[in-house]
Amino acid sequence: MAVSPSLRPVAASVVSGPMDAAPSNSQAATLVPAAAGTTPPLANAGPDFTVWEDRTATFNGTGSTDDVGIVNYTWTFEEGSPQSLYGATPTYVFATPVHTS
Repeated sequence: MAVSPSLRPVAASVVSGPMDAAPSNSQAATLVPAAAGTTPPLANAGPDFTVWEDRTATFNGTGSTDDVGIVNYTWTFEEGSPQSLYGATPTYVFATPVHTS
């Protein structure tokens, strides 16, 4: 499943590798800093992990950093339709199995 992170001019974005073994998905994190800083924000979506159909997946962006603070975490992906989650550690239940190569 392809992920298209939304980018803002002052945001950093990272897409991790596959999130699960079967089905295969990816996760994206977009960070928006509180104010202009001297160092660009660093998005850290955490390590790859496995989640099975109809089980709760917990995303983890708490390793992300910015020298003036992070005011928003946005996670975007597709599961039949575009999905958006907000917060440093949102959860989601993947109901649709997707296999990609």
